[in-house]
Amino acid sequence: MIGVLGGMGPESTAYTYVRMIRYCQEKYGAVRDSDYPPILIYNMPILDVVGQEGSEKELLPLLAQGILKLKGAGADFCIIPCNSVQKFVPKLREDATMLSIVEETLKEAKKSGIKKWALLGTNTTVKSRIYQEAFGKAGFGIVIPSDAGQAKVTGAIMAILSGKNFGKARETLLDVLGPLKSRGAEGAILACTDLPIVLQDAEGMKLLDTADIIARAAVDYYRRS
Repeated sequence: MIGVLGGMGPESTAYTYVRMIRYCQEKYGAVRDSDYPPILIYNMPILDVVGQEGSEKELLPLLAQGILKLKGAGADFCIIPCNSVQKFVPKLREDATMLSIVEETLKEAKKSGIKKWALLGTNTTVKSRIYQEAFGKAGFGIVIPSDAGQAKVTGAIMAILSGKNFGKARETLLDVLGPLKSRGAEGAILACTDLPIVLQDAEGMKLLDTADIIARAAVDYYRRS
Protein backbone atom coordinates (compact mmCIF):
# COMPACT_ATOMS: atom_id res chain seq x y z
CA MET A 1 0.00 0.00 0.00
CA ILE A 2 1.18 3.53 -0.84
CA GLY A 3 1.21 5.90 2.12
CA VAL A 4 0.82 9.63 1.46
CA LEU A 5 1.54 12.09 4.25
CA GLY A 6 -0.36 15.13 3.02
CA GLY A 7 -1.86 18.40 4.10
CA MET A 8 1.17 20.46 3.04
CA GLY A 9 -0.87 21.91 1.42
CA PRO A 10 -4.23 20.15 1.25
CA GLU A 11 -4.99 20.98 -2.40
CA SER A 12 -1.56 19.90 -3.62
CA THR A 13 -2.15 16.58 -1.84
CA ALA A 14 -5.39 16.17 -3.78
CA TYR A 15 -3.61 17.17 -7.00
CA THR A 16 -0.91 14.55 -6.37
CA TYR A 17 -3.54 11.88 -5.77
CA VAL A 18 -5.29 12.74 -9.03
CA ARG A 19 -1.96 12.58 -10.87
CA MET A 20 -1.44 9.07 -9.47
CA ILE A 21 -4.83 8.02 -10.81
CA ARG A 22 -4.17 9.56 -14.23
CA TYR A 23 -0.79 7.87 -14.45
CA CYS A 24 -2.33 4.49 -13.64
CA GLN A 25 -4.72 5.04 -16.54
CA GLU A 26 -2.10 6.35 -18.96
CA LYS A 27 0.74 3.89 -18.32
CA TYR A 28 -0.95 0.83 -16.88
CA GLY A 29 -4.33 0.97 -18.61
CA ALA A 30 -6.31 1.13 -15.36
CA VAL A 31 -10.08 0.94 -15.91
CA ARG A 32 -11.68 -0.99 -13.06
CA ASP A 33 -11.40 0.03 -9.41
CA SER A 34 -9.28 -3.07 -8.82
CA ASP A 35 -6.70 -1.81 -11.37
CA TYR A 36 -5.52 0.95 -9.03
CA PRO A 37 -3.08 0.57 -6.13
CA PRO A 38 -4.25 0.83 -2.53
CA ILE A 39 -3.45 4.36 -1.34
CA LEU A 40 -3.74 5.67 2.20
CA ILE A 41 -3.67 9.46 2.65
CA TYR A 42 -3.17 11.08 6.04
CA ASN A 43 -3.84 14.80 5.74
CA MET A 44 -1.85 16.16 8.67
CA PRO A 45 -1.88 19.88 9.47
CA ILE A 46 1.55 21.11 10.54
CA LEU A 47 3.24 24.41 11.33
CA ASP A 48 3.53 26.80 8.39
CA VAL A 49 6.42 25.62 6.22
CA VAL A 50 5.84 28.39 3.66
CA GLY A 51 6.58 31.13 6.14
CA GLN A 52 9.20 29.08 7.99
CA GLU A 53 7.32 29.19 11.28
CA GLY A 54 8.23 25.65 12.28
CA SER A 55 11.72 24.70 13.39
CA GLU A 56 13.36 21.35 12.69
CA LYS A 57 12.97 20.47 16.35
CA GLU A 58 9.20 21.01 16.05
CA LEU A 59 8.57 19.64 12.56
CA LEU A 60 10.57 16.42 12.50
CA PRO A 61 8.66 14.71 15.36
CA LEU A 62 5.34 15.62 13.72
CA LEU A 63 6.41 14.20 10.38
CA ALA A 64 7.82 11.08 12.02
CA GLN A 65 4.55 10.58 13.89
CA GLY A 66 2.60 10.89 10.65
CA ILE A 67 4.83 8.41 8.82
CA LEU A 68 4.58 5.91 11.66
CA LYS A 69 0.77 6.19 11.57
CA LEU A 70 0.79 5.37 7.87
CA LYS A 71 3.22 2.51 8.39
CA GLY A 72 1.16 1.18 11.27
CA ALA A 73 -1.94 1.27 9.09
CA GLY A 74 -0.26 -0.92 6.50
CA ALA A 75 1.64 1.41 4.17
CA ASP A 76 4.62 -0.37 2.58
CA PHE A 77 6.34 2.89 1.67
CA CYS A 78 5.53 6.59 1.91
CA ILE A 79 5.74 9.87 0.08
CA ILE A 80 5.29 13.43 1.31
CA PRO A 81 4.08 15.62 -1.57
CA CYS A 82 5.69 18.75 -0.13
CA ASN A 83 9.13 20.03 -1.14
CA SER A 84 9.58 22.16 1.96
CA VAL A 85 10.00 19.10 4.19
CA GLN A 86 12.08 16.93 1.86
CA LYS A 87 15.21 17.74 3.85
CA PHE A 88 13.76 15.48 6.57
CA VAL A 89 13.45 12.43 4.29
CA PRO A 90 16.92 10.99 5.13
CA LYS A 91 16.03 11.04 8.83
CA LEU A 92 12.53 9.65 8.25
CA ARG A 93 14.02 6.79 6.23
CA GLU A 94 15.44 5.42 9.48
CA ASP A 95 11.92 4.23 10.33
CA ALA A 96 10.19 3.74 6.97
CA THR A 97 10.79 3.31 3.25
CA MET A 98 10.42 6.75 1.66
CA LEU A 99 10.64 8.18 -1.83
CA SER A 100 12.28 11.59 -2.23
CA ILE A 101 10.85 14.31 -4.47
CA VAL A 102 14.32 15.77 -4.97
CA GLU A 103 15.82 12.45 -6.05
CA GLU A 104 12.96 11.67 -8.42
CA THR A 105 13.00 15.17 -9.90
CA LEU A 106 16.74 14.90 -10.52
CA LYS A 107 16.12 11.71 -12.49
CA GLU A 108 13.69 13.59 -14.73
CA ALA A 109 16.11 16.48 -15.18
CA LYS A 110 18.78 14.07 -16.39
CA LYS A 111 16.45 12.90 -19.16
CA SER A 112 15.74 16.42 -20.42
CA GLY A 113 19.08 17.52 -21.85
CA ILE A 114 18.67 20.85 -20.03
CA LYS A 115 21.66 21.96 -17.97
CA LYS A 116 20.37 25.10 -16.21
CA TRP A 117 17.16 25.25 -14.19
CA ALA A 118 15.18 27.99 -12.51
CA LEU A 119 14.00 27.07 -9.01
CA LEU A 120 10.56 28.13 -7.81
CA GLY A 121 9.66 27.11 -4.29
CA THR A 122 8.99 28.30 -0.77
CA ASN A 123 11.53 30.28 1.21
CA THR A 124 12.11 27.11 3.21
CA THR A 125 12.95 25.03 0.15
CA VAL A 126 15.19 27.63 -1.45
CA LYS A 127 17.10 28.37 1.76
CA SER A 128 17.54 24.68 2.57
CA ARG A 129 19.59 24.34 -0.66
CA ILE A 130 18.43 20.75 -1.16
CA TYR A 131 17.93 21.32 -4.88
CA GLN A 132 21.03 23.46 -5.34
CA GLU A 133 23.22 20.80 -3.74
CA ALA A 134 21.64 17.74 -5.40
CA PHE A 135 21.53 19.31 -8.86
CA GLY A 136 24.95 20.90 -8.46
CA LYS A 137 26.55 17.55 -7.70
CA ALA A 138 24.96 16.19 -10.89
CA GLY A 139 26.43 19.02 -12.98
CA PHE A 140 23.33 21.20 -13.33
CA GLY A 141 23.10 24.92 -12.77
CA ILE A 142 20.35 26.37 -10.58
CA VAL A 143 19.07 29.95 -10.82
CA ILE A 144 16.96 31.35 -7.97
CA PRO A 145 14.78 34.47 -7.93
CA SER A 146 15.92 37.76 -6.47
CA ASP A 147 14.59 38.65 -3.02
CA ALA A 148 11.77 40.59 -4.68
CA GLY A 149 11.07 37.69 -7.01
CA GLN A 150 11.02 35.23 -4.13
CA ALA A 151 8.51 37.43 -2.31
CA LYS A 152 6.30 37.23 -5.40
CA VAL A 153 6.58 33.43 -5.44
CA THR A 154 5.58 33.30 -1.78
CA GLY A 155 2.58 35.52 -2.50
CA ALA A 156 1.52 33.25 -5.35
CA ILE A 157 1.81 30.16 -3.15
CA MET A 158 -0.31 31.76 -0.42
CA ALA A 159 -2.94 32.70 -3.00
CA ILE A 160 -3.09 29.09 -4.19
CA LEU A 161 -3.37 27.82 -0.63
CA SER A 162 -6.29 30.18 -0.02
CA GLY A 163 -7.99 29.13 -3.26
CA LYS A 164 -8.06 32.69 -4.58
CA ASN A 165 -6.79 34.60 -7.62
CA PHE A 166 -5.34 31.61 -9.48
CA GLY A 167 -5.08 33.66 -12.67
CA LYS A 168 -3.10 36.38 -10.93
CA ALA A 169 -0.89 33.77 -9.24
CA ARG A 170 -0.05 32.29 -12.64
CA GLU A 171 0.79 35.73 -14.05
CA THR A 172 3.01 36.44 -11.07
CA LEU A 173 4.94 33.21 -11.50
CA LEU A 174 5.45 33.82 -15.21
CA ASP A 175 6.69 37.31 -14.35
CA VAL A 176 9.26 35.80 -11.97
CA LEU A 177 10.38 33.28 -14.58
CA GLY A 178 11.17 36.00 -17.15
CA PRO A 179 14.40 37.26 -15.51
CA LEU A 180 15.45 33.70 -14.66
CA LYS A 181 15.11 32.73 -18.31
CA SER A 182 17.24 35.75 -19.29
CA ARG A 183 19.90 34.43 -16.89
CA GLY A 184 20.14 31.20 -18.86
CA ALA A 185 17.50 28.95 -17.35
CA GLU A 186 15.95 26.71 -20.01
CA GLY A 187 13.60 24.95 -17.63
CA ALA A 188 11.99 25.50 -14.25
CA ILE A 189 11.62 23.20 -11.26
CA LEU A 190 8.20 23.73 -9.67
CA ALA A 191 9.67 22.93 -6.27
CA CYS A 192 6.41 23.57 -4.46
CA THR A 193 3.66 21.06 -5.15
CA ASP A 194 1.04 23.85 -5.04
CA LEU A 195 2.52 25.61 -8.08
CA PRO A 196 1.39 23.11 -10.77
CA ILE A 197 -2.21 23.81 -9.75
CA VAL A 198 -1.92 27.13 -11.60
CA LEU A 199 1.19 26.73 -13.75
CA GLN A 200 1.14 23.93 -16.32
CA ASP A 201 3.20 25.60 -19.06
CA ALA A 202 5.59 28.48 -19.64
CA GLU A 203 6.51 29.61 -23.12
CA GLY A 204 10.00 28.49 -24.08
CA MET A 205 10.67 26.67 -20.82
CA LYS A 206 10.28 23.05 -19.75
CA LEU A 207 8.57 22.68 -16.39
CA LEU A 208 9.31 19.91 -13.91
CA ASP A 209 6.05 19.31 -12.02
CA THR A 210 7.33 17.82 -8.77
CA ALA A 211 3.86 16.71 -7.67
CA ASP A 212 3.36 14.75 -10.87
CA ILE A 213 6.90 13.37 -10.67
CA ILE A 214 6.49 11.96 -7.16
CA ALA A 215 3.01 10.66 -8.06
CA ARG A 216 4.36 8.67 -11.00
CA ALA A 217 7.36 7.48 -9.00
CA ALA A 218 5.07 6.16 -6.26
CA VAL A 219 2.92 4.22 -8.72
CA ASP A 220 5.95 2.75 -10.46
CA TYR A 221 7.55 1.77 -7.14
CA TYR A 222 4.35 0.06 -6.04
CA ARG A 223 4.12 -1.85 -9.31
CA ARG A 224 7.72 -3.04 -8.99
CA SER A 225 7.45 -4.11 -5.37
